[in-house]
Amino acid sequence: MFTLASIAVMLAGAFQCVPVDADMPASVAPASSGYRSSSASLPPVTSPTASKGQPIWHQSLEDGWNASRKTGLPMVIFITSENCVYCQAMEKRTWCNDSIAGQLVGRFIPIHLKKGRNDKVLSRIQLKMYPTTLLATPEGKVVQHRDGFQPPENVLSFLNQRIGGRTPSR
Repeated sequence: MFTLASIAVMLAGAFQCVPVDADMPASVAPASSGYRSSSASLPPVTSPTASKGQPIWHQSLEDGWNASRKTGLPMVIFITSENCVYCQAMEKRTWCNDSIAGQLVGRFIPIHLKKGRNDKVLSRIQLKMYPTTLLATPEGKVVQHRDGFQPPENVLSFLNQRIGGRTPSR
């Protein structure tokens, strides 16, 4: 069960899905649409996994892992740092893409960890760079990882990787 305090913590660092091509490096600016309107943001929390077709990004590994164990769904862990232009570009271009959001809902527990907010848990993870994206089982085993900016097409392929001998399905 969620309390107002836990909802505030979950939404405190949630990124908003807005088209901001001008803020992205030219090398990662989108060539096509697939973005929500500038007034869109992450939906209010009504369940541990999703609401109205939008993924709910957990803001702590503990909360996300608990939801993963409870539902049996694998975790997608997106790790960022402050002032990382490629992290911001991936938040806006990749994770806010309608196809990616649709793949996350009901198939994965998305977790957004951020340097500065999640330092204790991040101190136990050896990172080569930001952003880093991990795919992990409900048991906590990391089965896939990607370093650096990943466009939507790469993340779609990544999300369809086999996990523990099976492909996540709806």
